[in-house]
Amino acid sequence: MRYFDADSGGLIRLDYQPQERAAEMKNKINTAWYIIPKNLNTEAYTQCGVCEEECPVDAVALNPYPEFDQNCIDCFNCIRLCPEDAIASSVSMDKIGDHIRKRVSTINEQPLTQVFQ
Repeated sequence: MRYFDADSGGLIRLDYQPQERAAEMKNKINTAWYIIPKNLNTEAYTQCGVCEEECPVDAVALNPYPEFDQNCIDCFNCIRLCPEDAIASSVSMDKIGDHIRKRVSTINEQPLTQVFQ
């Protein structure tokens, strides 16, 4: 399922909380969104297109290498699903996991976010 709709001007389904609750959660984060840079191993990269196909917000364009635009939500599907392991995060996944867990506990979204099992 895609979460980006160009006709409506942007992200859909990701802003699913009632407006007041969403504003409260965004205030709790109190940090500007920062897209974590991705590194590409051009020798391993085969232009298979999986990263572009699996991006839920259409933030990946192949020109001919993957380029990530401002709509990226750092879901890391591009990294996790790359069959060549050609895309990597510039930040360790352990550090990213810690950061996400901290945000989950700070926001305390109900029902609880199920990022990691």
